[in-house]
Amino acid sequence: MKQCYLLRTSHVQPFIKEMIDIGMPLSSMLHKCKIEEHWLSNPNQLINEPSVWQLLHIPYAREGVVDFGFQVTQRNALTSYGEFGRSLTASSTVYEAIQKFISSMPKQTNAPTFRIQGDKNDLWFIREGIKGLSEGCEQVEQHVIGLMIQTVRLGAGDTWVPPKVRMQTKKLIQGVGRSFLGESDITLGHIHTAIAIPKKILLQPISYTYDFIKTEVNERIIPTEPSMMIHDLMKYGHGSTRFELKACAQQLGVHPRWLQRNLRENNTSFREIATKYRMELAKAHLTDASISITEVALELGYSDQANFWRAFIKYTGVSPTEYRKFIEQS
Repeated sequence: MKQCYLLRTSHVQPFIKEMIDIGMPLSSMLHKCKIEEHWLSNPNQLINEPSVWQLLHIPYAREGVVDFGFQVTQRNALTSYGEFGRSLTASSTVYEAIQKFISSMPKQTNAPTFRIQGDKNDLWFIREGIKGLSEGCEQVEQHVIGLMIQTVRLGAGDTWVPPKVRMQTKKLIQGVGRSFLGESDITLGHIHTAIAIPKKILLQPISYTYDFIKTEVNERIIPTEPSMMIHDLMKYGHGSTRFELKACAQQLGVHPRWLQRNLRENNTSFREIATKYRMELAKAHLTDASISITEVALELGYSDQANFWRAFIKYTGVSPTEYRKFIEQS
């Protein structure tokens, strides 16, 4: 069955900034990759990952920037990637940072996970990658290798390079990624991406100066079930389009009919999911007396207040006014 791969916007924003800085026509590029610009404003929003890969391929295809993934990663600290990066810098040792990286990554993408594997002298830090995707995979692999190396550098120092590297790409131009790869022994065309970390480095202490403060935003693992994906798209999105089948299907990178069929096979529907989310959100908004019922209706995408009124009564058994009075009396 087709799998929808999603990525948090916080991992895309540094690339967007770089594209703007080098003067690339961002709007037309996003349109070509079927990415809506408003998706990028919320770092917790979810975006179809293959579309992001396609976007990252454009600087290479159009401008010949062969090391775009390495460049962007080098120019951005780990803390540029939101709570994920900040949590790594709060680790006490390199090994703890690697473990946090692996355990936190499912909250950043629902693509195949990272893992570690040891041999006699080294610990291999491994990423499987997404099978069947090719456009943009080189730039993504560069970015991933850069992130893994930056994680180790928290304790090993800013100039550390892995003694051995395995890359899925079959061709690497000499000098590309030198700041990350240095004199590494590189194997190309490997089944997965990996860097070797000498075991003696694993217990190196991390003394990063960033003051990590856990925010109230509690990122959760990105789901793989379409119904839960839709819920998260509605949660992190804004505007009425987040409640529309076509818009959600576009964000997931699938055809609306495929999405409808999948939901039907799982005994639900887009309308059912959207209605439940909207009504639960409406109930939450109605507890705030400073927000009018008209404003609640508009926030939930109802241009006609009467439609909102009918939907709320059908879902709860009472009108919005009656519900608000009940909450006030409670």
